[in-house]
Amino acid sequence: MHSSQTEKTSVSLIRSYRLFIVVLCSFGIALLYAMRVSLSVAIVAMTLPLKSENNDTATECPASTNQSSSVHGHYDWDSSLQAWVLSAFFYGYTVGMIPGGLLCHRFGGRNMLLFSVFSTSLFTVLSPLSAKLSVILLIVLRVVEGFGEAPSYPAISEMLVKWCSSTETTIYLAIATSGAYVGTIASQPIVGLICDIKNGWPYSFYLFGSMGFVWCVIWYVFSTELPEKCRFMPNKEKAFLKKTSSLKAHALNIQWKYLLTSFPLWAISFVSMGYSYGLTVILNSFPTYLSNVLGEDINANGLLNAIPFSCLLLGNLLFSWIADKLRSSYFSTRTTRLQIFAIGTLGFVICNFSIKAMNCSTFLVVTIVGLSMVFLGIYYSQIIPNVVDVIPLDWGVAYSISNMFGNSMAVLAPYVAAYFTKENVHSRANWQYFFDSSGIIVLFSFIMYCLCKCKKSSQFALSQEETVLK
Repeated sequence: MHSSQTEKTSVSLIRSYRLFIVVLCSFGIALLYAMRVSLSVAIVAMTLPLKSENNDTATECPASTNQSSSVHGHYDWDSSLQAWVLSAFFYGYTVGMIPGGLLCHRFGGRNMLLFSVFSTSLFTVLSPLSAKLSVILLIVLRVVEGFGEAPSYPAISEMLVKWCSSTETTIYLAIATSGAYVGTIASQPIVGLICDIKNGWPYSFYLFGSMGFVWCVIWYVFSTELPEKCRFMPNKEKAFLKKTSSLKAHALNIQWKYLLTSFPLWAISFVSMGYSYGLTVILNSFPTYLSNVLGEDINANGLLNAIPFSCLLLGNLLFSWIADKLRSSYFSTRTTRLQIFAIGTLGFVICNFSIKAMNCSTFLVVTIVGLSMVFLGIYYSQIIPNVVDVIPLDWGVAYSISNMFGNSMAVLAPYVAAYFTKENVHSRANWQYFFDSSGIIVLFSFIMYCLCKCKKSSQFALSQEETVLK
């Protein structure tokens, strides 16, 4: 009787106001990622060509046909200094994870997502000026920008429990977080095109920063913290959400002792470390590899760098769907997660170890890197759902913890690249050591995941599952 009544009062997600809010969240995340990653391509146009320790600027591979039109800036930053610039964001982002989750609990997801996009937009617009004044100022600004962006994912989780029914969390999460891929994929070629113009690189920061400000205005006008306070939402939909949202289950005190001693949560933290390092290797360093080793110009660089992230999205979406099918018909959730993590790990390791074998062929290199990102997307597809499996209530804070540890590895990637390539930044062999490091770390993370999953689940996780069932 109750279920039939709920069906009568249900409001389809497809034609609902809450879908509009979900899409706005996705656009917000897309802009955050566009502003975050644009520097990875723009830095090629901002700086003079990297030199090896012997001052050799020649690429090991034959230059591409468009190399003569390659645009470089006037900042003389060596590989070590560029590592500081590229990693600075992740210092602030990592440190801000847990404070960001707590601030979302205190001030609400709607306000903190607004803060994240506004602050990131402001610091993005100020980036060209700070680079002109001092590279130290740019590094400090990127650290603060990362700290401001840290609450974005906890904010999404806060909005989730209020703006969707308990049966819609998976699709809500898929739509909202897909903005990260869309922003990364779309921004790379756009930044490449802008930077291909002489002295045009600052406008890539101005473009995405301005779009962020526009998004803030739209978000402020059309969103509210609670659905029932939204003047644009139909009353029927408000009544539906009041009956079906998971807000009541979410309202728990945060029990830090049980969170920090949860072996399953530590298991997820380890795979988050592997994912973040593997992603940052490609996100921050692949544009430099394309330029310094393969001799690709800035325009081609942006287009080519978007391909691996399209592959990342493909692997994530495909195996998110496959995982649900396996869980519902064939295997337990635990077995499904483990199998998919294993597939992602094995494929990623093999592909990364094979990059040097592609020689100087841009097509083959981009293909093997794209395939490795498919497997990394398969790997990532199970991380956030696994947090929900382990800590089904207040998983936003649990995700902040795992993501904090994950991004601690992202900080290291640019320094590891600088270490392996400082003697000869144009050597494929030196770069292969760097790519091998990502395969080794992902493999190590998976092994640690398996070891931690062998431990008994925390009583806190079990009690949360019982609360959800009630």
